Amino acid sequence: MAEEISKCVVQAGPDLFPFQMRQRHTANLLSEPSHFRVVTYNILADLYADSEYSRQTLFPYCSRQSLLTDYRKQLLIKELIGYNADLICLQEVDQKIFDVDFKNVLEMPPHNFYGMMAPKGTCTEGVSVFFRRSRFDLLGSHVLHLGNSIPALPIFEPLWNKIKTNEKLAARICNRSTTLQICLLKVKKTDKYMLVANTHLYFHPDADHIRLLQIGFALTYIEYLHKQSVKEHNITDPQNIGLIFCGDFNSVPDCGIYKLMTEQFVDKQFSDWCSNPDEAVVDVELAQPFKMFSACGKPRYTNYTALFSGCLDYIFCQQDRFELLQCVPFPTEEQLTAHTAIPSICFPSDHIALVADLSFEPVS
Repeated sequence: MAEEISKCVVQAGPDLFPFQMRQRHTANLLSEPSHFRVVTYNILADLYADSEYSRQTLFPYCSRQSLLTDYRKQLLIKELIGYNADLICLQEVDQKIFDVDFKNVLEMPPHNFYGMMAPKGTCTEGVSVFFRRSRFDLLGSHVLHLGNSIPALPIFEPLWNKIKTNEKLAARICNRSTTLQICLLKVKKTDKYMLVANTHLYFHPDADHIRLLQIGFALTYIEYLHKQSVKEHNITDPQNIGLIFCGDFNSVPDCGIYKLMTEQFVDKQFSDWCSNPDEAVVDVELAQPFKMFSACGKPRYTNYTALFSGCLDYIFCQQDRFELLQCVPFPTEEQLTAHTAIPSICFPSDHIALVADLSFEPVS
């Protein structure tokens, strides 16, 4: 028994949060060894939420109290726990929130996750992956800071040599703090392996070309790790290892990233290459070997603010490895606009969590 006197006013919250309605679809853990639930979620770092610019320009419609991390982190934990996920990929994770809150809750019984954090360079926020230890064994993890790695890694030379002569373009992409987090997981009680990638790409509106190059470099690195994993772990059947690529790609479905992921090719004439005339990408085409699909399709919104609303977040899955069992329905536009936009007293982030149930083998 314990007793505590609050140092601030205790206020009643909403009776029902929209995410609790979504959690009706995730009331139980998945029990089949080859079935698993994936969440990807940009949780809005305190670094960007608790500032005068955020309060006055980005989210003026959101009450100051609702932007405070002490309020939002409680909702985020409640939301994440209620999805009963096996794999959680997060973006805009404050290092302090990861260390003090998420790890201390998610890694403890009854949840028993294991969490890994990858800060964006010297920034206090980054990306993180949590996986349920009862479902997976961790075989390896890698963190790639895309900016300074692009001119340094030999596997990037073919693409880097095509863009490095444009000094403005080269400087801009190499100065980014974009981070790619990758882990290799073995599915317990099966002979299946999952290569899980998580990232948060550059945000600027005139940077479709930068993001497309970033995903090109990222997929080159993922392909390299995929081959290494098959060799090191003696995976004789390539059907037994599948790629899941989650994140905030800051890219709508009409852009080149979605095309590259789902069609495996972007040609030299694609419009993204000219999103900034001074940094135009010339004579570059991209191809990648993984045929992917978007587990949640192309939802109308995964990010909803007064300044912008659209689909920026995805759970990309290898098409010939995984089958979709369920995509948890998204909040309605009425829910998103109940307090003008999000974040709000009901939504702890300006993004919406994507939740999908997948099977590693065909469902009969």
